Amino acid sequence: MVIVYWFERINLAEPLKGVRVAYAGPAPISGLQADELRRESHSVGYDEASGFYNQQILELRNDASYLQESVLQKIQEQFDRAMEEINSSLPKLLLSMVRGIWGELALDQNSVKKIVEEVLSDLSPEEEALEISLCPADLALLGNGPQAPQNRYPAIVVKENPNLQSGDCMVRSRFGAIDATVATKIKKIEKELLEV
Repeated sequence: MVIVYWFERINLAEPLKGVRVAYAGPAPISGLQADELRRESHSVGYDEASGFYNQQILELRNDASYLQESVLQKIQEQFDRAMEEINSSLPKLLLSMVRGIWGELALDQNSVKKIVEEVLSDLSPEEEALEISLCPADLALLGNGPQAPQNRYPAIVVKENPNLQSGDCMVRSRFGAIDATVATKIKKIEKELLEV
């Protein structure tokens, strides 16, 4: 097999019986030229790959940032819902506990005196006739000593009311009745808690 590289016109004396082309294309290049072309191709490929992967990294960062914001927003929404549930349930729970604890409390003489004094602090016991009603147990605790309200203020009458519970106090004056029962106090606290 003969390889011919020719760039001129060939005139043959006889017609060809067959032709075989071994190479068709640009002229061969030297090793230095091949190395230079390889370096240029490598540089172009490296730049294209770097640009592609940098774009992929940027897109992944954006996706991760979006997912992070989405997760944090969902966590915040769940936290807000939980706080709303707690805020709506807490007053009822507290009041239920107060009712349960209050029913089990055993009052002493000083506690009963404080309850009566608290009610009297809003009135003028020195000047007007008042009727104080207590449950039988609290009336017995209050006693009839010198510091008892009926002995300190002559216009006050202290009565027993079997319909009242321990800690309850009712006061009647010429202006009407003051309900200082535990149930009324708890309802007042409940109303204030539920309005918040």
